[in-house]
Amino acid sequence: MLDAIRVSLDGGTESTHDAWRGESSYSRAISGTQAAVDEGIRVQFQMVLMRSTHHEAQALLELAAQLGVGGVTFLQMLPIGEGKAIAEQQMLTDDEARATFDALTVPSGVRVRLRTRGSADGFTVLRADGYAWRNTGGATSISAFLPVTGPEDLHLPTTGSAA
Repeated sequence: MLDAIRVSLDGGTESTHDAWRGESSYSRAISGTQAAVDEGIRVQFQMVLMRSTHHEAQALLELAAQLGVGGVTFLQMLPIGEGKAIAEQQMLTDDEARATFDALTVPSGVRVRLRTRGSADGFTVLRADGYAWRNTGGATSISAFLPVTGPEDLHLPTTGSAA
């Protein structure tokens, strides 16, 4: 049974998100979010803080409150995957990310947290490509380590590769 979902939004507005994820992706994400909330499924937004998006962090919190989303996680950009090519232009320093986070006014009913680069090492993500990916090397690289084809594959190893 599904008990919670995380929705990645690359900004607090449609234009910013769609610039990164493609036309109409924001409206689909919001529509899916509202459907989940209406069904009583817990929803959390996630947003990578980048130079071109961090100014919309407060707007994302307000959107979360408006839609009934219970939490928002702000993530420091990692110089891995597609982010590696844009890291020099887009990645905030630790101090800049912390300053953005500390300046937020959190609406009632919304939990908020900042996931720093330091806490991202070893973090595992299930992606739409059907693989579990794990951040490695102090969160400076990422690798697919396990194909996920069904619920039985969700018993992930804590270290190393799958057998």
